[in-house]
Amino acid sequence: VAGVAVIALGRYALIQSAKMETLNVSFRVLIGNVKLARQTFEDLTNFAARTPFRLQGVAMAGKVMLAAGVEAGILTHRLRQLGEMSAASGRPLGEFARIFAKIKGKNKVQGEELLQLAEKGVGLSRELARMFSKGSGSRLESDYKVSELQVFQAVEKGLITHKHFLLALDELTGKGGLYFGLTAELALTLGGLWSTVADNTDLAAAAFGDVV
Repeated sequence: VAGVAVIALGRYALIQSAKMETLNVSFRVLIGNVKLARQTFEDLTNFAARTPFRLQGVAMAGKVMLAAGVEAGILTHRLRQLGEMSAASGRPLGEFARIFAKIKGKNKVQGEELLQLAEKGVGLSRELARMFSKGSGSRLESDYKVSELQVFQAVEKGLITHKHFLLALDELTGKGGLYFGLTAELALTLGGLWSTVADNTDLAAAAFGDVV
């Protein structure tokens, strides 16, 4: 019995080691710089360890973002922002990464993305209306109010750009924002703690597999 358990453990360790190596290789290919790719993957590993998101999911979302042209140096920051919305909605991080990639790829927000986010409980149109009402990144009131209907009309005309999306993302997930800190709160739940334990187990097994 003990021998079977040891074999099973060794097999599990080798599988996890192979998975980590595959992820490392894919990041080297996407980033094109070995040192930066290694640092980026380490940052994502640390991000996953502090959040309720599993490393495999974080890495897959990161690959989608990199393929869309997000710079490696700000990848973890963008994933943290998307993670706040994921925590608020209960939807997988990868879904938000794909929406982000579509908006960046087209350099504009379209009705499809607004509706997809709304279905996940993220009121991007409401935040954009608030931003345009004050004409800045603050939440100060102004005399001129922009409605969500006007935002949708601007979207139909292709006037809402990727830059506008990033500003709204900063507002929603930055300090004082509607979704700020939700990832940290979710990490303290039973599910979040279990995710951290599972990731740490996988990483320990991968490290063991590297020397087997």
